Order: sequence, then C-alpha cells, then structure tokens
Amino acid sequence: MQKPATSFLSGIQSVYVHIDKNSYTPGETLWFKAYFTDASQPVNQTLLVKIIDTEHKNVLIEKEFPVYDIRSHGQIVLPDSIATGTYQLVAYGNATCNLNKYNVFVQQIKILKNTASSLIAKAQLLNTGALLPGKPVQIKFNLTKNSYPVKGIKGKFTASYEGQDKILSSDKLKTDTDGIAIASFIYPQAGPYDHVLVKGEFYDGDKQIHTELFLPSTEKKLLSDIYVEGGQLINGLKNKVLISLKDENNIAVANATIVLREDKANLSSAKTDSTGRAALQFVPKNNMIYDIMVTGDAINKPEILQLPDNKEGILLKLINDRNIKVINTGAATQRKLELWNEAGVLVTKELNIKAGDSVSVVLPQVNEKTIISAGLFKDNKLTNERVFMQGSTDFYTVKITVDNKNIKPHQKVTARVHIEDASGNSVKANLSVATVFNKVIDKEAYKIISLSAYNGMASDKEIKSLLQQDIATANKLLIAKKWRQDTLIMSNENCTASAGLTGFLKNKKKNRGIHINQFIMHTSQGSKIIKVEKNGSFTIPPEYLLAKEGQENYINIDDLLQDYTIEIDSKEDGLPSLLPLVLANKKINYSIISEDIALLPISGVVDLEGVTITKKRDNEYTTADYQKWVRDFPAVCNDYVCIHGIINCGVHKMEKGPPPVVGHRYFYNIWSNYLYTHCISCDCKEKAQTTFALKSITLPEPFPDLTFEGDFDLKYYSTIYWNPNINTNAGGDATVNFTTSDLSGAYTIIIQGLTDYNNSAVYGSTEFKVLLNQ
Repeated sequence: MQKPATSFLSGIQSVYVHIDKNSYTPGETLWFKAYFTDASQPVNQTLLVKIIDTEHKNVLIEKEFPVYDIRSHGQIVLPDSIATGTYQLVAYGNATCNLNKYNVFVQQIKILKNTASSLIAKAQLLNTGALLPGKPVQIKFNLTKNSYPVKGIKGKFTASYEGQDKILSSDKLKTDTDGIAIASFIYPQAGPYDHVLVKGEFYDGDKQIHTELFLPSTEKKLLSDIYVEGGQLINGLKNKVLISLKDENNIAVANATIVLREDKANLSSAKTDSTGRAALQFVPKNNMIYDIMVTGDAINKPEILQLPDNKEGILLKLINDRNIKVINTGAATQRKLELWNEAGVLVTKELNIKAGDSVSVVLPQVNEKTIISAGLFKDNKLTNERVFMQGSTDFYTVKITVDNKNIKPHQKVTARVHIEDASGNSVKANLSVATVFNKVIDKEAYKIISLSAYNGMASDKEIKSLLQQDIATANKLLIAKKWRQDTLIMSNENCTASAGLTGFLKNKKKNRGIHINQFIMHTSQGSKIIKVEKNGSFTIPPEYLLAKEGQENYINIDDLLQDYTIEIDSKEDGLPSLLPLVLANKKINYSIISEDIALLPISGVVDLEGVTITKKRDNEYTTADYQKWVRDFPAVCNDYVCIHGIINCGVHKMEKGPPPVVGHRYFYNIWSNYLYTHCISCDCKEKAQTTFALKSITLPEPFPDLTFEGDFDLKYYSTIYWNPNINTNAGGDATVNFTTSDLSGAYTIIIQGLTDYNNSAVYGSTEFKVLLNQ
C-alpha cells in the first residue's frame, strides 16, 4: 500500500489508531494498528505512542514503533502495577510538526478492577433530594470481594469542591457485616455551580482502594451556542439560525422554549428537540437589535442570548440537496468556492459576484451518504463555511458472517468478511481485525476509522448520530458545524524530525577537544560502531534502535568514554504540548452513583488473564527493568541478607546469608515485601555512570494463538484474536480464524482499515456469544 493519491486537506485527522478494545486489566497487552491518512503531511518513519495519566499529569508509558508505507502496528504491555482508572492513549508520527487535535490521535482507555481477586469499592448518594445547602447528605460505600460483602474494612472519606484543595468534611470509616460504611456531612453553602467531589479510600492489607463521586451542582448551568447559516446574519435576507442548549454535564436540554425578539418584541418561537437544538428563520432589518429568550422547566430563570450584529456581506446558503447559493449584499467581490468531503476536493470554482447579485452552484451528484463542506475563500482566507450532508447510503458495506452465533468455549471459529461499495462492486482493502469480549468495549468512547475524518467538527458519538439521521434533519444540525478553521493552515517547512538519534560528545575538561573518532553502541542485534565527527557530533540510524519488547539499547561508559559526557539532541514535543489535547478529551461524569469499572467475577479462577507477550519475574516487572538493574549494579556492594531474610540487618550481623539477588523480595526497614533493585549500602548517585540508555523503536510481536492442553486448561482471555494485516482479495473476501476462550458472554468482531484504491476508510462489526460450558 502506497501513500494516498488523493490530496487530503487540513482538518481531516492525519492519524487513526485501531486498538483492540478500550478497557484493560493490569498486566494485559494493548494491541494496535495505526493508519496515516493525510498525504499533505511529511512522511513518518516512526509512530510515537504514549499513555498519559491525566490525573497526575505524567506520561506513564511511551513507546516508538516503525512505520511501513502509511501504516504501523505493535503492542504495549501494561504494567501489573498500573492503577485502575482512566488514561489517555495518544499517538502521532515522528515528523509531526504541530501537535493539535488534527494530527494527534487521542483515545480514552480504562484500566478495570478485577473483581475476581480485588476489593471493589462503590459509592452512592442515599438521599438524592438533599443536595441543598445546609441539609445533611449521606453517602453509602459498598465494599465487595468476589461479589460478597467484606466486613471490617477500614478507610476514610473526604468531601471537597472539585478542583480545590480545601476539605469540606472528612471522617474515618469501617464497613459493617453487609460491607457497608455510611459517611454523613452537611451540604455546603456553595455557589450555584460548584460541584462537590466525594472520595472514599479503603485499605486492603498494603493496598489502597479508591472510589469517587461527583455530585451535581444545586443549579445546572446553561451552556448555549448560536449558529447562523453561512456564518453571518445579513440584512434583508431570510436567515436560518440554530440554537443549541446543553447543561454543564454536556447533556442536551430538550423541550426548552426559544423566543426570537426584535427590539424586545416577540417575533417567533420554537421548542428544542431531543438534541437540545431548535432552528428559527427570519429576515433581519437594518438598525434592529435581535436577541433570544430561553425559558422552560429545566431553566432556573429566563436567559437572554444575544444574536450577532446583522450587516451587509456574503451569505452561503444551502437551497436543497442539489443547489447551494452564494448571495452578495455588498460591493462586487471575488471568492473561491471549495467543496470537499473526507476523500478530498470535490469542486473548486472561482466566483465573480456583482454587487447585490447571487450565484447558484449545482452540487455534484453523490449517491453515498457523505458529509460535505462548502467554503468561500478571499485572499486564501476562509470567510464562510456551510457543512451539509448528501446521499442516502453508506459508501462501503462490510459484511461479517460466522456459521453459528452461539459458540462453546475452546471452539474454533471461522468468520468470513466481504466488502463492497454502494454499487455492489467488490473492494480490496487492508484491514486490522479484533475479536473482543463486549464488556471491555465502551462503545460510546470507542473510536471508529470511518468517523475519524470528521474529527475536526464533532465527536465520534455526534457523527454516529448525524449519519443515522435523514438528510433534512442532518442538514439542520450541521448548521452548527465547522470543518475548517484558519488555525488549520500550518507550515510544515523545516520539519526535519528523524527517527534516529543525533548527539554530541563533550570533553569533561574545559577547552579540551574530542580525541576519539568512534565508540561502541550495544543493540539488540549486537554491537555497532558509531562514528564521531571532529566537533563531537554523532548519528545513530533508526535501524540500530529496533528492539523487541523487553530489550534495550545502550552505550557502555568504558575507558574510551569516561572523559566525555553524552548529550542527545531531542526535538520531540513533550507532555506540556500534549496536555491540552488529552485534558480536552477527558470528560467528568457527574452522577449520584459511582461508575462500576470492573469485570464480573469469573468462577474458578483467581485472576482474569490477559494475553501478554513479555515474561515477567514475580508477576511484576519486565525483562527490560531486570536487565537495567543488573547492568547498573555496582561490582562491589556490601549489602547482605540475614538468616531471616532481612537486608542489612543490624541485629543478626553475624548470621549473614547469601547476598541479596536483584529482582527478589526481602524485608527492609518497614517494608515486609521489598523489591531489591539496587545496592542500598552505597550512595549510587556518587558512583560513576556505567551505561547511557538509548531509546528503542519497538518491533511488533505476533499475537499468540489461543491453544488449550485439554478441557481443564482454562484461559479467560478478553481479547481472543488480533491481526493487524488482513487483505481482502479481488472479490472483496477474506477469512478470519480464531479459538474461543473460557470467558462466556457476548463478543464483537471489529474490522477497520483502508481500501487499496484510494485509502478510503472502511469499518464493520458483528456479534456472537460464547456459551457457559456446562
């Protein structure tokens, strides 16, 4: 597959990542396939993937993967120690010059509790009518393990304003025989739009279990937006105006009354629909002031919304699904009209419009359902835009069939895939395929490649809703959408990011030069010679950095390099550039009951297993961790272990056992289960650095086949199949073969990819059930 021939425009998301699911348990492997869809962007050599903890604002995991043509795939092993909660996966190419929502992929993922072996805490507001200042509030905390209540668990709760450190109330807690603990506090005398955050923290041995509850405010703040068709309110012309109402929780306000007023006199009214939107049409007059009054049961008090000033100018108006009209109420002008959809430019036309005149443009006939943007440009600046929908059918249909929708565990399954276009022609495509347990897919948050083209104008959920509407309804809603903005026009000049590494050697002694011309780099493929220029600069090609999961690249600080410091020239954008993107993608759900992010308990097993590819010692750390600890361990270390397994024991000095072993657990200070990773008896900070770690470009691993050794070999995998590269043949057909696990319930086969012809997005899914083995 080559770079796309179609010229994609700014505003279409330039990278999309298909992940196998969006909910994981600690220790599982996240599998992904990335597609670069924007030919106007520089060619990428590698894909950068990060998992960001937005609560603590730090990068938890960062990996780099090789890119082949316009694709990349790989895997990320999640640590066993990763805390439950919500994280953001972000991905972008190494040649990305500007990190924004159009060229950085952001996907929310959750780390779930494993109810089969973990303590689960859940919080609920008992007296929902008591959220009034000065009234008592009760919060019930319910603790369970293996679905059974747990008594005698100690903990505490705190109540505070969201985003503030000041504690409103706190108290100690202990669960009763039903696993319940009740927290009480007086609801504060707060502002109308302040929210109270209740946190519960409980202790299960040396583990802390958290839950939190966001209580809605006493009054709901009204969020409103006004959109004028074509971008301007023009005197003397019939204008269409869309009003959109939501509350602060981003929930549509339906059945509100919208009253259009001219100089405070009522002109017309409408009711908001289930999406919180209402449309009004009127002819504005010169020197008149127009506003909108909002009332209704969900509105605390009438609100007045100001309409933009009406003036002379250009109006871009959708007449019907076949015609668009450009109306000029001002002086003669020139405009460039562009029509485009997710596949690229449809029409480009220069318009000369006389004063007070209009020009009609016949829209190209489109049979397939697609969203189109009409834009007017003057001096290369966007002046007007109208987004609308045409067509009635989907361009591509992905059919997935399995012989039986009810399947037993350990059974081999063949799924047949067929792709055709709206005319019934077979389609060749490159696909990534996942078969996953339904409870690990949050379908509202799970992103779809066929919708990613509209990333700049709406969320996936909104686009899904739009594409399900009839043309008239969709075009009313699309008044509120903009696909392109001036900020999208960005220069890619001087973007020379490399997938390799450049660096410098500097002599530790001032005014001394570089006296070596090469050094040795240790890679997963063996030792490599790196040349050093006279000024101390050196370059490491990207192929030297390729490594399997758990392997590491490094430079030994041997006698040759001990007089030099090593500096790596890194141009990669860091967390500060990404935080606005990932924080904008994080939505807080205000509720009177905490979210239960856990899989149901699985009978007969201790843990919900996940497919992993990296062997872990003590079920805790990766091979790469262990290699680094051993490599950095000093040759002379005075640490010892007494006969009772205590490191550097002051009581049993004369009863020493063998020296401690890196990666084993011992007793040390107050820690009864201390993981030994470095020498304790020396100040390692003062010791000379023995190695200089380099980044690795992670090589993809194959997804392991699910095999069983007899009926009693139980495996409870939630991802039972992943293949990043399946190609349909000339007849549009492909087959997928996998084996079911012991995890019973509904599963989804998800197929995403690009066509061979023009790299258009395709998506499809189907469900089946794995029956409980009797």
